[in-house]
Amino acid sequence: MWYLGWIYENIGLYKWEQSCGESSHVAFFAAGVVLTVIISYLLGSLNSAIIVSKIKYKDDIRNYGSKNAGLTNMHRVYGLGAAGYTLLGDALKTMLSIVFGSMLFYGMQGAYLGALFCIIGHVFPIYYKFRGGKGVLASAVAILMLDPIIFLILLAVFIITVAISRYISLGSVLSGFIYPALIYVRNQLGTFNESEKIIPFLFAIFIGLFLIITHRKNLQRIQQKKENKFSFKKKPQNASSDNATDEDDDDTEYVVGTTKKDDE
Repeated sequence: MWYLGWIYENIGLYKWEQSCGESSHVAFFAAGVVLTVIISYLLGSLNSAIIVSKIKYKDDIRNYGSKNAGLTNMHRVYGLGAAGYTLLGDALKTMLSIVFGSMLFYGMQGAYLGALFCIIGHVFPIYYKFRGGKGVLASAVAILMLDPIIFLILLAVFIITVAISRYISLGSVLSGFIYPALIYVRNQLGTFNESEKIIPFLFAIFIGLFLIITHRKNLQRIQQKKENKFSFKKKPQNASSDNATDEDDDDTEYVVGTTKKDDE
């Protein structure tokens, strides 16, 4: 995206580097990488699902539902309001990671590096004993900021898949799986320099593999017809109720915080 280079050149380290001369290039390069990695990882480790559940509900989302600290489980256990707070928090931290990355390390390169370590921090948060979410929301926000056209295509794939199957996890994995292919096609059709081709493609491969790995148990449950299905039908119950504590591998269907037996 054009604005990433503008951020680096106008409000980032570029001006400082230019004023210090070529002799400082290596130092600024190293500082940019280190600061981007650390700041993005620490921001990513701020898991909104855990924060919202502890502040608003005085409990830990990881004790309920699928026990995953992510948007889908927040919606299942606490409802749309809690999911909305989670969405805003995780979107904000991803956006900040990308902006800081583009300021500190050569615009686009730093933006992708910031997005990468924000997602890693989201899944393996240092503040919560490395037990976080599965990286879907952070990945989606990163793709939206870095390549909005690709994001819209992936969003369409996700919506169609979930509408047909009612499996959030399947929509996430399928979108991640085709992401590298879309970047490859974009590279062939567009006029990009080598870094503009290689960096997005490597990022897409990482995201695709990462989402498959973090959803491997979900894929197993889909194959066994035990995966929870998504629905808007009923209002959520309090997380402390028995219905909200079902394990993710139970043969039940979640209906926004409640459960019913899956007859399929």
